[in-house]
Amino acid sequence: LIGLVGLAIDAGYVVLTGYQLQNAADAASLAAVRHVREDQELTRLSGMDIASRNYAAGVSMQLIDNVANDPAGDLVIGRYDREAHEFTATLTNPNAVKVLARRTSDSPNGAVQTFFGSLFGVRTVNVRRSAVAMIGGGTGAGLIALDWDAHPGLSVSGTVVLDVDGGAIQVNSGDDQALIANGTPTVIAPQVNVSGDSR
Repeated sequence: LIGLVGLAIDAGYVVLTGYQLQNAADAASLAAVRHVREDQELTRLSGMDIASRNYAAGVSMQLIDNVANDPAGDLVIGRYDREAHEFTATLTNPNAVKVLARRTSDSPNGAVQTFFGSLFGVRTVNVRRSAVAMIGGGTGAGLIALDWDAHPGLSVSGTVVLDVDGGAIQVNSGDDQALIANGTPTVIAPQVNVSGDSR
């Protein structure tokens, strides 16, 4: 019984750490991509700075600087192909940044320590999460809805006017009703990208 309780506590802690790492990866990639077209050093520094303001398993999230732009690095500059859903590491005409936030044995903060796992020979657990942020058009995204599980991801109702000031709308929800428009709303945006379905 004690072992089962310990397992539940450790499993919950690992899941919580995963959410914290995802938040750090999302925030760092969004901060970094703002500069990806004009200053690659500032891109990396911005991503690392915002990552460090997020905590995972009680410690500040540290990314390893990736000056060589290794595709396996913590912060990678590259191009994202929206149609193919593929990210390619490149310093030539980049439009996206990929961030890998991790608490692993080879990361600056090490793997996540278990509370009760050591009783069963499991002292640490490797946890990692990643995010890709892309800048599109001349002004980038005007409205971003990140939650994959949201139902709906974005709902526009009535006779409202939604003007995102020249930016694109990105809805990451994979729901079958990721974007819902009820009534006669007016949406002013050069591009609307929806991961799931819309109605």
